[in-house]
Formats: sequence, C-alpha cells, structure tokens
Amino acid sequence: MLIFLDFPTSLLCAMLPRTTNHGPDTMFQNYFKIALRNLLQHRAFSLINISGLAIGLTAGILIFLFLQHEMSYDRFHAHADRIYRVVNERHGEGKVFYRAATPPGYAATMKSEFPEVIEAVRFFDMGKILVEHDDRRFFEENFLLADSTVLKVFSFELLAGDPNTALTSPSTVVISKKMAQKYFGDADPVGQILRLQTRRDFKITGVMADLPENSHLKFDFLGSFSSLYNLESAERLRNFIWQQFTTYLLLPENYDSKKLEAKLPAYIAKYAEPQTSKFGFSYKPFLQPLTDVHLRSVQLDFDIAQKGDIHHVYAFAMVAAFILLIACFNFMNLSTARAANRAKEVGLRKVVGAQRGQLVHQFLSESILMTILSLAIALGLVELLLPAFNGLTGKTLTLNYARNWLAAFGLVSLSLAVGILAGSYPAFFLSRFQPVNVLKGSSFFSPRGTKAGLRRILVVTQFTISLALIVGTFIVLEQLHFLKNKKLGFEKEQIVVLPIRNDEMRRNCEGIKNELLTRPEIVSATVFYGTPGGMLAGDDIRFPGSPTHWSTYMILLDRDYLKTFGMEIIAGRGFSHEFSTDAD
Repeated sequence: MLIFLDFPTSLLCAMLPRTTNHGPDTMFQNYFKIALRNLLQHRAFSLINISGLAIGLTAGILIFLFLQHEMSYDRFHAHADRIYRVVNERHGEGKVFYRAATPPGYAATMKSEFPEVIEAVRFFDMGKILVEHDDRRFFEENFLLADSTVLKVFSFELLAGDPNTALTSPSTVVISKKMAQKYFGDADPVGQILRLQTRRDFKITGVMADLPENSHLKFDFLGSFSSLYNLESAERLRNFIWQQFTTYLLLPENYDSKKLEAKLPAYIAKYAEPQTSKFGFSYKPFLQPLTDVHLRSVQLDFDIAQKGDIHHVYAFAMVAAFILLIACFNFMNLSTARAANRAKEVGLRKVVGAQRGQLVHQFLSESILMTILSLAIALGLVELLLPAFNGLTGKTLTLNYARNWLAAFGLVSLSLAVGILAGSYPAFFLSRFQPVNVLKGSSFFSPRGTKAGLRRILVVTQFTISLALIVGTFIVLEQLHFLKNKKLGFEKEQIVVLPIRNDEMRRNCEGIKNELLTRPEIVSATVFYGTPGGMLAGDDIRFPGSPTHWSTYMILLDRDYLKTFGMEIIAGRGFSHEFSTDAD
C-alpha cells in the first residue's frame, strides 16, 4: 500500500538535504542554511524575537560593564591583597560611631608594636587649597599628604622622580601628569616650586601617572606627611584624640588579618585609652581589606574614599538577571507558540529518516543563530548608548574586547547560554512529535496538557518579573522625588554661596557683606563657615559640671545666618544684633 502526501514544494526544499555527503561540516552547513531560510521566511517573527533578545542583551552588557568596573576598584595595586585600612568603632555617650578617620598615633605605634606590620601609611586631606605657580592660580580639592612609605605600599606609577626619596623631606610634593600639564605645560616640573595658600612653598620631586578611575583614593597632589610638622606640634601628631587621618597597613603574604585584629584591644588599652578615657569615649579598631573599601564603606563617616555600595551591585546584578530571563522567556514563548506551524515539517523529517537528535540540533542551531544575530545588534547598541550610560553613571566605561578578555569571553558564553536555554524547550518539545499523529492532523497543544502548563508558567513568570521591575522603577522614582522635594529645614532656593579663600577678604568679610547688602537684588546676607548639612569640624562638648561628653558637628556663623537660610527656632532665640554679648 502506498501513501501519497501533498506538501508545498518550499517546505520539501527546506527539509530535504541537497547533497549526499553526510559529513559533519556538510551537516552543520545544512543546519545553518535551513535556519537562515526559516528566519527569512518568517521575517516578522524573526524581527520580534531577535530585537527582544538584542534589547535584553544590551541592558545586560551595560549593567555587566558597570558591575565589572565597581568590583575592580583598587585591584591594580601589586599588594592589593595585603593592604588593610584601619577603621574605628568609636564608643561613647551610649552610641557607636563608625569612622574611617583615625588618630595620627596609630601608624607609628602599630608598626613598632606589631612585627607583622611591614609598613604603615597615613593620609591627611588638605581640603580645598589655593595652589599657584607664576601667574597660574587654582583652588585644588585633591591635595593629600602621605607618609614617605606610600609609594612602597601602593602601586602609584611614578613617571619622574625617585619613589624611595620623593616624599621623605618636608615641603615636597608629587603631582599627577594632568597637573604637570596644567601648571607647567610641556616643561619639566621636577624641581619647580608650587606655593600653597600664598605662604607655603612645596618643591616638586616627582610626577606620577594619573590615577586609574577605579581607585578609591583620588588625588592630584601628594605631599610629604612631614610637612605637617611645620603646622602642628609633634605631640599632637602622635596623639590618639585627633581623628582626621586615614591609616593603611601592609601585612605579610598569606597572613590572616584576624590574628592582628585579635591583638588590637590590648593595643588600644595600652596606647589610646589613657587619652580617650579622659573624654568619655573609646576605640574598637578593625581592619578593612583594601578591595572592600570602595563597596563596603557606606556606614563610615569622615571618609576620603570614593564610595560605592555593594547592595547596589547586588541590585543591579539581579536586575540584569531578570532582564535576561524576561528576554529568554519571551523567546521561548514565541517559539513554542509557533511550534504548531512546524508540526508538519517535523513529521515529514521523521518520515524521511531524521533522528530526534538531528531535530534537536536543528532547532538549537536556529536558536543560537538568532542569539548571535541579537548579540551583534546588542553590541552595536552598546557602542551607541555607552556615552549616555557613562553620563548617567558618572563612569568612563568602554568595551575593549582585546584588553578585556573577561568581557569578550563572557559575551560569547552568554550568547551560547542564552541560545541553548532559550531554544532548549522548543527543540526538545518539537522533536518529540510522532509522525503518525502529525499526518493525522492531531492537536499537540491541548490546553490541559503539560506543554500548555509549562507555557503558562513561563508567561506568568515573565509578567511577574516585568511587573516587579516596573513597580521597583516607580518606587525609585518616588524616592528620588522625595529626595529632591523634601523640606530640609532651611531655604535652599534663591541662595548663592560664595566661597572666600583670600586672607585679606576674610579679614574684611563684614565690610564685603555690608557692601553686598546695598544691592537691591540681595535681600539678606550672612558670613559663615559650613553650609547646612555640612560641617566645619567635629568635636566633643560637655556642660560644665557634667561628666558626659557628646560628639557634635560644628559650623561657625554670624547673627544673620538663621534669617538668611530661613531656619526656624523651636526653643530659645537665635543670635541677635540687640545682644552684644552674643559675639562672645
């Protein structure tokens, strides 16, 4: 008995091989040709699926670049795994304060007390300071002082100068390549003089390469720590009260930092408590790995580090995973939804001798081809969107395949993984069709079948994740709106802050203020140190006769400060011109 089947010629041509050579190369060429024909034959479906995957991959790649950059901070240092920052828990007034700032006495005493401390480095932030050379004068913010051992501990590249002696003498400074160009152009800056605040001269002893963006320390000027001895007493630079320094330790290879941490309570009792107990507080220091500083310092105040947040890394990683899952589920749902249209193709392939494994390979090859096309489109979109994404994140991210082998390997692996994952269910599902059922026209998509159930699960999961991301987006937008519009307790609109850096202007600040008030556009004026929400300094205070101390943030202000900023007095009164004793 003979059975005659009537199928469209295009379908037969798409399914039947055009060569009798069944070698592996020819087999894969056949898979590729048939996959390409199917994509071209169903252009709308292919466009939707490829564009959906491309958008998902674009978002995933951009987030991956951001996360990779965040996780790379400070790993360029040769001793990154051996450098630790000393961080303080400050206990007092029944509270615990977490501070990156440490007293100056830590560095020298820890090195002498503990043989495992190979080197100790202190940093001191000079704040915004006037730097001048000849007719070039600029206020610079990235000016730090550091111990002479800094270039032994950290891998800051020195382009000119001797790293062993560059910062050993007082009033010496190493500047970045960018600052060398800014102040000296193409001339050699080594040996030249920079004047600070119009009264202190620093000799340039070296030029260093501009710091990598993934350094938590940001500076363009690195002065010698011994310069502080010209400004402060030696006794004060050895005490355990003044908390305005950042201390780093270099430990031996493969040394367990917990062993050193276990010795710190006895160290504090010996060196710090005789001084801190007089003020009613104490320290509990611990060691923070250098590679944790950027992402795990959110809770620390008095910090000079450029800080991120490890929770943001987790959140972005989860968002990237969700976006890729949505893209995969979307692909799988669309592929299975179109499976009924390919039932006859599967049946006829099996009739002419196709094995299930060959069908699986065919459908997986189609899926992988689509992901490769999606990846190519995604890479183009990434290059197009990177400038805007860098502006949004404040980074300078690039997709350099030659230098960033991890990114290249990750992209290839991601495309293969997404292709296999997204095409696995359609491939194994379609390859199970029985020829006799196909040719009889039986339905393969019973609403109550396991296939339909799995598709429902995929659709529900896809929409659940999408809804969660949308709700999360609205929550973030509401939080940003709250931050921008929350009443802060003072008026911030129509107020301009003019920094005064000149000593002569400081001495005549009241006269300048009165002159400004003669202008009809100026309603009120005040002279102060410290903007609202900021501070000039931190200190401990107590009432006379009380043993209790409180930590305070302080600003210095005149009588018109509260009025100018529209602050409300809820008890007592503000400073007044009517009471001459207020000035005291």
